[in-house]
Amino acid sequence: MKIYVSNIPDTHNYGSAMMVINALYYLRKELPEAVFYTDCKNYDHLSNIMNSTGIDRIYKSPIVKDYWRIREFISGIIRCFDAVLILGGDDFAEYYTRFYLLFELDIIRELSAHMKVLMLGQTLGPFTPFVKSVAERSLKDALIFTRDPKCFQYCRIEMGLQNIVESQDLSLLDLPDQSVYDRDLLHQHGLVASEYVTLVPSGFAEWYCENRDAYIDTWVSIIKDMLCMPYLRNKLIFLLPHDIRQPHSDLNCILEIISKLDDESKQLVRYTDRELSPSQARSILGNGYFTVTGRMHAGLSTLQFGKPAIFLSYSVKYQGVVGEGMNLPELIIEAVGNDLWEEGTILNQTMEKARLIQENYDNYINRIRNEISKAKDLTLKQVSHAADYLRQCGDSII
Repeated sequence: MKIYVSNIPDTHNYGSAMMVINALYYLRKELPEAVFYTDCKNYDHLSNIMNSTGIDRIYKSPIVKDYWRIREFISGIIRCFDAVLILGGDDFAEYYTRFYLLFELDIIRELSAHMKVLMLGQTLGPFTPFVKSVAERSLKDALIFTRDPKCFQYCRIEMGLQNIVESQDLSLLDLPDQSVYDRDLLHQHGLVASEYVTLVPSGFAEWYCENRDAYIDTWVSIIKDMLCMPYLRNKLIFLLPHDIRQPHSDLNCILEIISKLDDESKQLVRYTDRELSPSQARSILGNGYFTVTGRMHAGLSTLQFGKPAIFLSYSVKYQGVVGEGMNLPELIIEAVGNDLWEEGTILNQTMEKARLIQENYDNYINRIRNEISKAKDLTLKQVSHAADYLRQCGDSII
């Protein structure tokens, strides 16, 4: 069985890489005969995926998507593969781009009319009226697994799609090479388990605030205020870049934040400028006391280890995946708007939620572990359902 795997993100983004790794790893366990052909950008990218999954028969597709030669691309996929697997997140949402979204919807419509198209771990919409009408026509023949109940209800009720299955984010499953405790890794960065707080500032400052100085200054103030909190006084702050791609690298923000810290604060702050593997990033996130993050998957990795996280939200996916899917709406801060950053609202809300976590820490640990257990069960059912769907494919004609 030859499966074309689309929407493979750059492995420099740990969260997206986690979804890819888990999707291929757990599907291969269900479908040992499957051969995956990915739309990886290069062979280094492919090698990273193969090393992280520990499985073979993953290749770079010889058919490359070209938006200016879409019909040729579509006919090549139909001719050469048995099925198409489109991986989630939130690429099918308008807050990133509308231009390429319309192209992608057209591709799905054409492919699903001729072959099985499976969409895993998706956040779809909400769409403006025109795009919504296109999406309703384009998605009606694909099998779609949403990653949160909010998206499921939108697709079922607002869009009238029947081929929808509710699930959760694939990154909530254990990574293939995940370890509970990586003592050497923590030691390399001067960390002791549960004796540090992890901060993940997003390099996409403009998603939150047009005033970059206010954005950076708020993160600086969060660090200073946390270092003064009685229950954090003996703990370190660790700044973790979740995506190091230029020009919106999280590391750029981290270096700006570090440069604005006073010497006393710098003594209690650690960071890394190295590219970590997804499992290494997860080990640091999961072994901290809690996390404050502008990257959703950094928070999900923290929850996956049973620890609390504060999410600075820029889109509906946070309320869907974390608020409704994980039943933790009180840990989300709606963080888009200049005034919120310039007038200290984000700082105040972050500190309030940090106090909430401290005062209810054991309760949060129990709640999160219970939610993660349910999420894993639901996500594994997603994989099994997807595998059953793919088993219906015949042998490839080439």
